[in-house]
Amino acid sequence: MPPIEDVHKTADDLLHNFAEKGDKNGLSDQLNSMTIEERLQVAKEMQNIANTERGGKSTSSSLPEIELTTTKDAGGREHLQDMKLITDRGWIWDSKADVYDPPSEKQGSGMLGQAVDSIHSRNRQLAEALGEK
Repeated sequence: MPPIEDVHKTADDLLHNFAEKGDKNGLSDQLNSMTIEERLQVAKEMQNIANTERGGKSTSSSLPEIELTTTKDAGGREHLQDMKLITDRGWIWDSKADVYDPPSEKQGSGMLGQAVDSIHSRNRQLAEALGEK
């Protein structure tokens, strides 16, 4: 995994240049180019940055709340499944914008999708270890 400074910088960049602007394809492409662990770590850091910049307030802020959905695969490894921006809190329903699609969206959100994502993630880790890109 990258050092925490890199995670924070990457998360800040993705939050302000993609998520905040509603660029779902750009954000998904950026996150899906990372390993499973990096992707989840960056997404959680994006959530932390948004909470900090909003001052912990859920209303009256220029930056929306980030809602993350995770799942676990058969091996118990946590995957980022979905990311939504909560743009308006309502009494009954919240206004949410979907800003992320997992790389395995074409295979569905079940075990096949997670297996494909795991294989791609492992291949990226091996390529980085061998100095390939």
